[in-house]
Amino acid sequence: MLIATVGAGLNTNAISDFRGFVSNFDLNLFGNLIPVKAVLRSMIERQSGQLIVLSSTSGHHAEATLTAYGPSKWALENVCRSLTAELLPLNLKVDIICPRTIKNVAVRNSFVSPNGISVERVARRIIEVLKKPECSIHFVPRHYWFIHFIERIFPFIFDKKAGLKRARRRIFKQIEPERVLITGASSGLGKELALLYGQHSKELYLVARNEEKLRDVKVKIEASSQCRVRIDCVDTGDPEQRTHYCNSIGDIDLIINNAATSTMGSVVDVTIEKYRELLEVNFYAAVHLISEFLRRKNKPKKIVNILSTTAIAGRKGHSCYSLTKSALWAFTRSLRRVYGNEIQIVEAVPSSFRSNVVPGRKAKNRFYGLLQPDVTARKVAERVYSAERAGHEKVFIPLRAKLFMILEASFPWMFRKLFG
Repeated sequence: MLIATVGAGLNTNAISDFRGFVSNFDLNLFGNLIPVKAVLRSMIERQSGQLIVLSSTSGHHAEATLTAYGPSKWALENVCRSLTAELLPLNLKVDIICPRTIKNVAVRNSFVSPNGISVERVARRIIEVLKKPECSIHFVPRHYWFIHFIERIFPFIFDKKAGLKRARRRIFKQIEPERVLITGASSGLGKELALLYGQHSKELYLVARNEEKLRDVKVKIEASSQCRVRIDCVDTGDPEQRTHYCNSIGDIDLIINNAATSTMGSVVDVTIEKYRELLEVNFYAAVHLISEFLRRKNKPKKIVNILSTTAIAGRKGHSCYSLTKSALWAFTRSLRRVYGNEIQIVEAVPSSFRSNVVPGRKAKNRFYGLLQPDVTARKVAERVYSAERAGHEKVFIPLRAKLFMILEASFPWMFRKLFG
């Protein structure tokens, strides 16, 4: 058996200390994932073993802070959910322990929490799970499962607790961004967003790695509108290129973080290097761009982060992509609870659509197939655009994808049975 308990909640704000944010995130995620991967192969060969990973209730609730702790715990739990689905047929057990704040625990001698539960209580819960593994998430105390339910179904409760005003939607609806930045704009959803916003914006900043495709998009936009288009060939997975690019442009009204890449494979087969590579493109790039522009005097008026239904729960064979999107989801909600009264922060959660589904591939699970209707990248772009203009902060595409989340939050046992 392996009991993985590595974790630290350091005061590393993403806006003021991006490098510290990344370092803390890596500690909390890879400090557990590396030892898990180290023992997996031998457990799989024997088809016997037990894994317990210590997470936190922060893995279910995005607090009004821009530290790495919450996003790292969301990511850790999603990769564990993927691992559970992969190992269950092999009689290998994976359980996740989610305690609330543990009192009297020092964080690098800089902070001691006087409130919360005792570390002995958490240890006793771990022993109980060792004796009777359930391949589940265990909250300490048990009634704290309601945090997960509220965050998924009624997030406005936590928004209100963070001080967000109800009138903000009416204010955001009146704002029409003139200068728009879109990452991953050379193809797929990014291209469709660029073509759409090119008809309604004055300046468009398009970023991708394929310069030739970017030129084609620029030509199409300029042929049908008066929008000024600037294209830049930037590897969003490179921190230096990201910083140089941000320093080369002026203020932006709307940032759309769309750039993403994916890989498939089991947790045991996907290398740590591949996890880090996807994190740089899918998560750190978005956080870095946001932090660069939020440090300016003239901050963006709107931010749109493109997520995925895989952020709701880790899927078998999709752990790498899933953890990056769940981390971005947590950061998006935390960002809203800090800046939500002055900036419209949109979480767009699309399911698989035509341009990102491999041709000929059918969903292995017929229930997942219900979330893959005949939706094109253009339709997704139109839904994102209409939600942004209407002042909305959450959009599921298609709408039935929200039912997927409601089922996971309300009846997790049924969800695991259908999709696990």
